[in-house]
Amino acid sequence: MTANPDSEPTSTKLLRAEIERFLATDAPEVLSIRGKWGAGKTYAWNSFLMKAKDTEKIALKSYAYVSLFGIQSLDELKYAVFENTVNAKDIGFEPTIEGLKENAAAVLKRAGKHSIAGMLSYFKNVADAVKMVSFLSVTRQIICIDDIERKGKSLRTQDVLGLVSLLRERRKCKVVLILNDDELEEDDKKQLAKFQEKVIDSSLLFAPTAKDCAEIALPKATGPLAHLAKHCVALGLSNIRVIKKIERLVVQVEPLLTNYNSAILEQAIQTLTLFGWAHFGRTSDSDVSLLSYILKHHGNQWFGPPDPDKLSDEEKKWAALLDSYSFTNVDDLDLVLLDAVRNGFIDVERLQHDAEILDEKHKAAQSDKALNEAWRRIHDSFDDNEDEALDGLVTAYTENIQVVTPGNLEALMVLLKDLGHDDLAREGLTFFMQERKEEDRNFYDIENHPFRSQSPDPDMKKAFDERLATFKIDVVPADILKRIGEHQAWSSSDIAALSALSAADYKSLFKTLRGPAMRTAVRAALGFERISNRGGEYDSIINNARQALEEIAAESPLNKRRVRYLIGAPPAERQNVPNAGVNRDEG
Repeated sequence: MTANPDSEPTSTKLLRAEIERFLATDAPEVLSIRGKWGAGKTYAWNSFLMKAKDTEKIALKSYAYVSLFGIQSLDELKYAVFENTVNAKDIGFEPTIEGLKENAAAVLKRAGKHSIAGMLSYFKNVADAVKMVSFLSVTRQIICIDDIERKGKSLRTQDVLGLVSLLRERRKCKVVLILNDDELEEDDKKQLAKFQEKVIDSSLLFAPTAKDCAEIALPKATGPLAHLAKHCVALGLSNIRVIKKIERLVVQVEPLLTNYNSAILEQAIQTLTLFGWAHFGRTSDSDVSLLSYILKHHGNQWFGPPDPDKLSDEEKKWAALLDSYSFTNVDDLDLVLLDAVRNGFIDVERLQHDAEILDEKHKAAQSDKALNEAWRRIHDSFDDNEDEALDGLVTAYTENIQVVTPGNLEALMVLLKDLGHDDLAREGLTFFMQERKEEDRNFYDIENHPFRSQSPDPDMKKAFDERLATFKIDVVPADILKRIGEHQAWSSSDIAALSALSAADYKSLFKTLRGPAMRTAVRAALGFERISNRGGEYDSIINNARQALEEIAAESPLNKRRVRYLIGAPPAERQNVPNAGVNRDEG
């Protein structure tokens, strides 16, 4: 809990004051702490109890905590109180065998050896006799009875309240009841309403806000846990059990992501909070509606917010909440975290693989930002600051060289040369070529670069062409023709590769291909005929492709018909036969 009471939430402050009062006197009484599941009733009670123990402000000398979960009878409850009784100075520690022996010794002393001996005729052994009379030792102590709504079916609420009344009136005990009365069965609610005024002296409703719960569950939170607290409040998460479950996952994830960009850990915490709230806060195992909504409308292929007219009223509330929570879409890292929430363990290999991919994106984004800011010093003023602006630009390029594109490099070189810094421009080019020497062939193919300029810097073009020439080219003519046929675009290297093919090469190529791939290749090779001012290398492609088709057509009447269907009649036939060409009615 927070050390300064004045900084506590109001609901927590009121509960703390009442518990401190309750523990500080030995007057028998019954205190009830009510609240919803996960609100932090037990957590708050234990926290204030420990603080009272540490400051020696507990009047009675013994304490027992008992959960009614699964307890079926009063005898079980009585023995559980006896079994879990510890000295007040041992509050916070689990009951031990030594403690149980001490409690049993107290029973024997209280009952007397002769009384126990007289009982043995009714029991199999001393242990059964001690168990039967163990409740005799329960007197003048604090007893916490928790989870009343989760008691066994055979144990009635009115019987529990009757025992509580006995403990107060005859055993001079102080009893605290912790319950979620909304979850009681109807009969139990009626029994509680009927007897609570006679049995319960003080009843507190503990209903902390989301901010209260975050401060209770994550006291003095710093670092990642402070981010968790912030996200819990943003979602309105007022269930301390859920917060603690999410906290465990955050604590596990943090060391796995510390070596990456800090934004990745922040994303992980935001995602774990959302998915943890959706999963751990479900009313039943089959309630997956919120998670399903998130994955459907904010999945990997996210195309903006869903159409409000197509959402249910509940989905509209979720949409508004996710919008205010600034959660746009689920990426691969989020899916790993969802599995962690569902399965209870983290796939470390997948998590770090996806974190590395995100880390590279963040680095690229930061580098782009640095380059853009450097260029703004060039363009955004009329200050006399050439040296300063150029120094900043060169520094930005040097520090972020791994994300500098050929287009970026050319822009820098043009600027430096325009301002009379040719040597600095060439020095930058040399540095770039050294630092990016591991790039592939396409990187250095300026002519085919999508952002190439009409007249690239000559020094840069020379350096790139020399590096390009060092790569071994594995030309696949079918791929070149396919690309030309589909995009109607080609490069000088494409033409050089195609013009180097002989008629025999084209014949083999055309006969190897099938279906649309074959037709695309033939029409792409002959399509250069439409270029009026073409060079000799284009004629080589056209002539060799036509010769290949003529040889194929000569192989059989069927192939002759196939070639005619593809490209029309040969030129010689076109001169002699009117309207010769492809029969458009065929096929």
